[in-house]
Amino acid sequence: MLTTKGFGLLTGSAGRGKTTAVRNWASGLNTSLYKVMYSSLSTLTVNDFYRNLATELGAQPAFRKTDNFKIIQDEINRLVLEKRQTPVIIIDEANYIGNAVLNDLKMLFNFEMDSKDRAVVLLSGLPQLNSTLRL
Repeated sequence: MLTTKGFGLLTGSAGRGKTTAVRNWASGLNTSLYKVMYSSLSTLTVNDFYRNLATELGAQPAFRKTDNFKIIQDEINRLVLEKRQTPVIIIDEANYIGNAVLNDLKMLFNFEMDSKDRAVVLLSGLPQLNSTLRL
């Protein structure tokens, strides 16, 4: 996932060690090459999700969703192109994410007309996440 970037999925029953596995994996990443952002707060509206992600990226979030969308894409581009860091965005308890956030995630990480994957997005949650994603 680190070399190809894009979306990843980790599902399993409660208490099976998903969070521990993700924490161990993330803690082993070179901090000069990867900027890891972790969130288990997955019951947000789209704009609240954007505001949270903008803050995690080190940016000042805006009020409007469209502004936050641009802020996030600009910050990811800055990390990748200027700092040479790959953003690693981990969303734990992702089985609680609403469809609106999932739909926006696809658009948010569309760079250069889908020709570039600039970040790693790992969704981790209970098996019902597979159904939500229709896998």
